[in-house]
Amino acid sequence: MIAPSAAGPRVSVAMITYHHEEFIAEALDSVLAQIVDFDYEIVVADDCSSDATPTIVAEYARRYPEIIVPILNETNVGANRNLVQVLDRCRGDYVALLDGDDLWNDPHKMRRQADLLDADPGCAVVFCPVWVTRPGEPTHVWFPPRRRSEY
Repeated sequence: MIAPSAAGPRVSVAMITYHHEEFIAEALDSVLAQIVDFDYEIVVADDCSSDATPTIVAEYARRYPEIIVPILNETNVGANRNLVQVLDRCRGDYVALLDGDDLWNDPHKMRRQADLLDADPGCAVVFCPVWVTRPGEPTHVWFPPRRRSEY
């Protein structure tokens, strides 16, 4: 892990969370496990969860103060405003979205996607298929509808 420099991080991971006590640690760990050679930050906003989510986020921010930027709302602001708060605090050249109940299962994801964006200045967005896992249901892979190789 490399902490953000004074010039700012290359990537900001924007994470919103609400009642994700069961998932938030794994989501944060999946970002912290990224193998990169650049600075990054995780800006995570909890929308006044009544479970242990804010406590878990605060503990991660205490352990990784150079990487994790917590926003712990004391009133519920709603998903849209929560996301706007996160995006307003992101300082990276690139922004990666990851919800508090999701995770990255590839430790090279952030580096590969940043490298793709660097290599093609005309490219504004990169994405990948996702594995959808729900209790009691089989895991399946989801691809964006009408996907193309370039947009």
